[in-house]
Amino acid sequence: MIKRSDDLDFANDICVLAQRWSDIKAKLEKLEKEAAKVGLKINVFKTEEMKVNPRTDLVLTINSIEAEQVNISFTYLGRIITIDGGV
Repeated sequence: MIKRSDDLDFANDICVLAQRWSDIKAKLEKLEKEAAKVGLKINVFKTEEMKVNPRTDLVLTINSIEAEQVNISFTYLGRIITIDGGV
């Protein structure tokens, strides 16, 4: 059985992972709701979105503002993650 990570948390950084668009939207809505309970907000200007092997052109929005799309790779906790799924 393969164990998959759902989310990666480190200090004040969160990497939200999902295989379906509907799942990522639901996770972000829940994160926003839970954060609001303690007075926190997601900073959309520090938020990046990357689709691995994209099959959709849907845009991720937080508080009606589009998140920046990363089209090649991003680094999280020293690991480089690429758009084609490479780590």
